[in-house]
Amino acid sequence: MESEISKFKHVLEYFVTHQNYLLSDCSKSVRGYNPYLKPFVDNDNFASTGQGYNDDRIQDQIRKWDNICSHQICLNIQPNFGSYKSKKSYLNWRDTGLNIFCDWGQSEVIALSIGYAYWWLKPTQYNILLSKTISELNLYEEKGDNSLLEEFYNLFVKEINDYDNHQGEYFLKEKCYFQKKEQEKNMEKNKVILDMVVKNYNLILTGAPGTGKTYLAKQIAQQIILGESKESMTDTEQQKFDEQCKFVQFHPSYDYTDLVEGLRPIKDAKNEQIGFERKDGTFKTFCARALKYSFDKAYDKLIEDIVKGKVETIELKTKTSSKLSISEGENIHWYSENEANNISSNAVSRSRLKSLYKRYNTPGMLEAMPNIQNEIKNAIGGCDTTYYWGVLHYLLKLYIKPFVFIIDEINRGEISKIFGELFFSIDPGYRGTAGKVQTQYQNLIDEDDEFYDGFYVPENVYIIGTMNDIDRSVESMDFAFRRRFAFKEIKANENVGMLDGLEWKDKAIERMTLLNEEIEKIEGLSSAYHIGASYFLKLTNYDGDFNKLWDYHLEGLLREYLRGMQDVEGKIKQLKEAYGYESDSNNG
Repeated sequence: MESEISKFKHVLEYFVTHQNYLLSDCSKSVRGYNPYLKPFVDNDNFASTGQGYNDDRIQDQIRKWDNICSHQICLNIQPNFGSYKSKKSYLNWRDTGLNIFCDWGQSEVIALSIGYAYWWLKPTQYNILLSKTISELNLYEEKGDNSLLEEFYNLFVKEINDYDNHQGEYFLKEKCYFQKKEQEKNMEKNKVILDMVVKNYNLILTGAPGTGKTYLAKQIAQQIILGESKESMTDTEQQKFDEQCKFVQFHPSYDYTDLVEGLRPIKDAKNEQIGFERKDGTFKTFCARALKYSFDKAYDKLIEDIVKGKVETIELKTKTSSKLSISEGENIHWYSENEANNISSNAVSRSRLKSLYKRYNTPGMLEAMPNIQNEIKNAIGGCDTTYYWGVLHYLLKLYIKPFVFIIDEINRGEISKIFGELFFSIDPGYRGTAGKVQTQYQNLIDEDDEFYDGFYVPENVYIIGTMNDIDRSVESMDFAFRRRFAFKEIKANENVGMLDGLEWKDKAIERMTLLNEEIEKIEGLSSAYHIGASYFLKLTNYDGDFNKLWDYHLEGLLREYLRGMQDVEGKIKQLKEAYGYESDSNNG
């Protein structure tokens, strides 16, 4: 078995080779090209950039050496304004701020440094602990003095052990730790809504104006796609999010051709004649992209990778290591070897695995499963539960990608007209080919189109809508449409986290609470007419002047609420006093 320090050396050599290769405009003469890069380049699966700690494909290129001392070391390559000569490219010990950076000469890496990145400081600051040149580390050499390499390795291992034991450098990253805990708290708060989305596929967030429904929808989309919600995303995370999330806003002019498909005018360049061509709408285009990462496509890709030898072993979360191969049919076989060297073979049925996926369609749902044995037996009615759990978890982590389609102001459009026959295919019970429908322009679809035989919504597509039930400018929502969505009301006091960082946060929450309590006292109004926290973000425009917020934003909305009631002026005065409107503007 290869030693830990040998694996560490391979990772360092690969890292340096990868960087030099990119900086040299992909010259095949760079040192280390043949053993490290050539196999990937020749197979046309070389990933030049990516973030290994986000399980990007680039991590596969060091996969055979990335587990060192029971920790994973991740490869992260990101150009900074087009250049790789920055600390945006580094090796990272997963879930820590401990990194290895390149020190650059004019045209190649000349040394490596171990250190910490204090990323929460602006600009980011670095604490470099040790630097060694490429020759001192004896990289690319089979023989010679490895004492400095061992020193480099031992420091790296010591620091990670100190980090794990909450010692040394760990305490210098209290901010990092604190922010992580804050993210975990936000994720826990959103867990109920997240569960509603992944179990129902379709969710509509309702609530009073300004309660942060759109903000929350994007947070939930981040948790589904990235595994956590973030105030700011890295370039790679932003790219991933943009690929897997689409945001649209309905309005009275939005129709079927915008969402699904329609005829669009085109101009013939030769005779300048105007004609028409069928074009996919936003949602259909989105579903076509998502289909590439659906269960069926992911399963086929896993089989293809196994056949090509890209996947050799998988380590289950139960810490059982098993050999993976393909049976004569479409099933997967696990070959397990226990401590007594007894080998057993277990088949994982594709159809049963898909049934399990329909009930547990995110890694988080699988990991939260209280009892693997009972839960999976209930889902698929079979045994070998550990193997099913392991294969599905592997697919969800590396092959299947979730896609989230956000529809803001969903009830401001004419729902029946916009969705047409898609009412059937968006039904949670008919996700996938079971919900296949013939669209209005089906006869114009090309034979090589994924939806040539009919359109359907892939199982990895989730829809989150937002709506304001009291908006009097729109018609009521179709009951057939309501039946296909779960609904969650977002109340004004549930999403005040959006005011974090606002200088007047405490005072804003106090006034919002008093105003909303008074609104509920008025006959005909209810919590659906509350004022949400997002209105108070506008205080930054008025230097904290609460009177101006009332004058320019809140009073007009409240008058609209009260339209048609008796004694509107008296009720406005009542609300104004509850809000705490002051006779002068010095109220910040």
